[in-house]
Order: sequence, then structure tokens, then C-alpha cells
Amino acid sequence: MLHTEILTSRQIGLFSVLLAFVLLTFGCSLGGAPALTRSSQALPKALLALEGTYVRETASGDYVFTAKHDLERILEPVKPDERVRILVDCLDDQTPSRVTLDRKPVALGVLCYQGLSQTAYYEPSDTKGDLVGWAGNLKLPARAGDLRKAKEAWLKVVATSSYVLL
Repeated sequence: MLHTEILTSRQIGLFSVLLAFVLLTFGCSLGGAPALTRSSQALPKALLALEGTYVRETASGDYVFTAKHDLERILEPVKPDERVRILVDCLDDQTPSRVTLDRKPVALGVLCYQGLSQTAYYEPSDTKGDLVGWAGNLKLPARAGDLRKAKEAWLKVVATSSYVLL
């Protein structure tokens, strides 16, 4: 008995994104660039091709990303510390993505933050050890200035390796 499975266009799209990412990350790209360079270029490109939506949660009013598992599959091939550096680097990128919030495309920087929040966290505290507000935590919808401030805050955290991997 022959068993065939019909893939949805979303599954085919995700497979294509993952295949391109793996090929770019692990040496099938042009030239002999080191893996970090390929990952640095490939990860943001893969995020731009990701499809999903941010949906407002009624209880909290916060936005929830519908494609966290698809995002995780894209992030997984990159080592966590390298992933953090790449995602922080693209936090302020305003390139429109295929992911939407209120039916409008979100900036790549929003997806980089989503990936970062699924990879690492940082808890800012004052001299007494109490948690304090921090520009590195984004609330959606985020504007260009919010993303720029988040990147600046995260760059300081990365420079001191003060983040915790999940």
C-alpha cells in the first residue's frame, strides 16, 4: 500500500527556508567564509521568510507569536551564544517581514527580538538587587526607536556576557 502525504504550502515554505538556512550555514554558500559569517547572513534571511502572526491575548493584552515552533526550528542549528550575537545585531533592522501584527508586516528586528527571547534572558537589577525597567525588553508594537534602544541595551549585556541562555 502506497502512503502519500500532501504537504501544505506553509510546510513547503518552512522546509525551503530551513534548507536554504542549513546550506548557507554549513558551507554550501559562495566562497570560503567562516561559519559565523554565513550564519550572520543566513539567519536574518531565514527570519524574513518565516510566516506567522502576532495575536493579542485577551487576558493580558500582550501579543503572542503564533509561529514559535517554526522559529525554533530556524534558530536551532546555530549555537546559542552565536545566535544571541546574531539576533542582537539585527534588533534594529527595519526590513519588513512576512510576519504580521494587526495585519501589517513587522520589522525584522521584531523577529530578532522574538528569537532572542526564545534563546536568552537578562534580568536588570539595581544595587540592592531589585529588578528594574530596561530598554532591552520590548513591548509590541515596537517602533524603530524602541528597537534601536533595545539593541543598545542588549549590546552592553552581550559585551559582559551577562545574559542567561534558556
